[in-house]
Amino acid sequence: MRYHAIGLVLAALACDGEAGSSVERPPEPAPPQTLVVLTDRDLDAYAAGTRTEIRYLRLSLRTARDVSGAELDSVGARAAAMPVERFREVARGVETALKQHTTLARGPQLDSLRIELLLLRVRTEGQHE
Repeated sequence: MRYHAIGLVLAALACDGEAGSSVERPPEPAPPQTLVVLTDRDLDAYAAGTRTEIRYLRLSLRTARDVSGAELDSVGARAAAMPVERFREVARGVETALKQHTTLARGPQLDSLRIELLLLRVRTEGQHE
């Protein structure tokens, strides 16, 4: 008898597939925009560091050498002439500004560098799987 009741409940739920579709969920609020302050020096440092990271990843692809995220950050920071943590903050700031479609001086150039670096990271990860 108990199994019969469970079967009826499951059958009723299965037949009532349209009931949930009439209830609309409220739209999810957009994520809050973050205030990002970047100087010309920061943008120059990001470009220099990212270009160096790109060259480094291309070399690692040719030599089939593993590159850790920390190692790559260190290479970029050295090229940007700033501490690693500051370089990471600048990189996050530039990425956030680009993703939020903020108007940046040299925005298309910086976005191209960001995307090229992202693609190379994916390729190097795929190479070592």
